[in-house]
Amino acid sequence: MKRLIPILLFSLLCLVLNTWAAEQPANLAGTWILDAKKSDPFPQPLRNLGAPQMGGSSRGEDMDGGGRGSSPASRDTGEGMPGGGMGGGIPGGSGRGFGRGPQSTAQSAPMVIEQRETELRISRTGVVMGKETPVLESYLLDGAEHTQMTQLSGSPDPVKVVTSAKLKKKSLQVRITIHGPNNKTEVKKEFSLSKDGKTLTVKSQNTTPMGVMVQDQVYHKQ
Repeated sequence: MKRLIPILLFSLLCLVLNTWAAEQPANLAGTWILDAKKSDPFPQPLRNLGAPQMGGSSRGEDMDGGGRGSSPASRDTGEGMPGGGMGGGIPGGSGRGFGRGPQSTAQSAPMVIEQRETELRISRTGVVMGKETPVLESYLLDGAEHTQMTQLSGSPDPVKVVTSAKLKKKSLQVRITIHGPNNKTEVKKEFSLSKDGKTLTVKSQNTTPMGVMVQDQVYHKQ
């Protein structure tokens, strides 16, 4: 019986550790390289314009399960929600200014994600107003809505931006609403890790007065 006690205690400890590990949220930290062959080169229009939801089943399908349009979208990358968050700036924001122009080689540069217990920062290079520009996204991971007035590129006055980010077991879900002077833009992003943690899929959906645009991008950990 005395010999069984240590074995039972060890088994119980292993069970507790496995349960704890299974409940831990996703850790997206690392340097990620874009897989251009598995990624959409440009945002694509949705053929089905029903209520937008995250979570399309595979590349080439929209997030409601309907098909995407076959032709490339207007080349608005949708990059550039307002910035700030970790280490100062605006809490829960992302990026800088809306970008226009084709996807360049600069967008294949590594994407670096820094993650802390309550905050996450993404740094990469994108095309903003036709120029290759460092883009910063940073989010508070409390799931709450954070509102700020932010100056966007091309906008003469600050606009209201509402951002929320929620970290789950294998994904990060981000929602951004930009209240412009005459319209509203809604952005949804889902960062999903593969089971082995080596592949990151980023699904983006932008809803504007011009329509709904989606883009899937696949990254591999360096």
